[in-house]
Amino acid sequence: MLYKWLQPSCDEFKQAYLGGRLPGSVIIAASRQLGGENLALECAKLYLCHDPTPGGACGGCSSCRSFAAASHPDFIAVLSSTSDELDRGEDLTNNPTAVLENDVNDSRHTVRVDSLRQLSHWLNESAVGGERKCAIISNAHQMLPSAANSILKTFEEPPENTLIIMVSDSLSALLPTILSRAFKITVPEVKKETGLEFLKNSISGTLDLNRGELGLKLAANAPLGAKEYLEDGTVESCTEVIEALGVAVKTGYEHDAVKALLRLDSFKQALILNEFIDEVLKFKAGVSQAELPLLRISDPLLFAKLPATHLFKAHDDMIYIKNKAPFLPSRAPAALLTAWIKALVKG
Repeated sequence: MLYKWLQPSCDEFKQAYLGGRLPGSVIIAASRQLGGENLALECAKLYLCHDPTPGGACGGCSSCRSFAAASHPDFIAVLSSTSDELDRGEDLTNNPTAVLENDVNDSRHTVRVDSLRQLSHWLNESAVGGERKCAIISNAHQMLPSAANSILKTFEEPPENTLIIMVSDSLSALLPTILSRAFKITVPEVKKETGLEFLKNSISGTLDLNRGELGLKLAANAPLGAKEYLEDGTVESCTEVIEALGVAVKTGYEHDAVKALLRLDSFKQALILNEFIDEVLKFKAGVSQAELPLLRISDPLLFAKLPATHLFKAHDDMIYIKNKAPFLPSRAPAALLTAWIKALVKG
């Protein structure tokens, strides 16, 4: 599905392809929550279509039908994977749906060297159902330098009538040598109004405006991420954490805040706490509370009393918590979060 905010980026690809200006490698810079993989699939479908039109893929040719049926012989996706998934052959697929489901938050996932070597071999084989072949490399920001180097020659000079689409959270996450030859598409940040419109039409029931804005803030204005956070309880968890932090600042009792945080994985712990620190700093700098959805949950004047030095140190310490928490003994995360909150509120 191509979402409204992706249409200009899709048009950019379409114009380059139909105008004969598209090289054999494309990089899409957009997070999964923004719809980067959705855009990549739409571009792949157009490239493989036997009868493309100015409006996009025709939808009726054998290629489009095979793509819709998840059985296109000339499409393949490289997924980030664990070593076990690699051993089971789950790193390569011709099922477009798998691209949308590829795990992006699991720190064990990387784009593997072996996967990319198999991709290079596949690209050099003859097309089966038409004249062209297309591959998507999902979660390319999880690609280690060794993997990037293994695909570099193929990415710079793909075989004739083949297209490689690499999807990354950002261009800066990729090696300069990977960036140098590709056609680059950067999906711009979505306006808050567009995100709220999407949420109103995609969330069951009536959307509470404050919850919608909170979801968008946690997802960096990415509508798909905001929808996920509204549906999986992250927005409610965020509310609970901020309220408990208010209690910790007021009374010095951090137990409730730690308890609320431990219900979340380390990624969401860091996400909520970093956004909280960011908003408190902005409020201290004069930004209106109306622009700060996390600080609407509690009394911003209470948080504004926290010294800036504590806030900046807490922000730096979150990097450690985010990166190390999954590998710590079971009791350590609670102690780590307790110490973090005490340092924040007491110094």
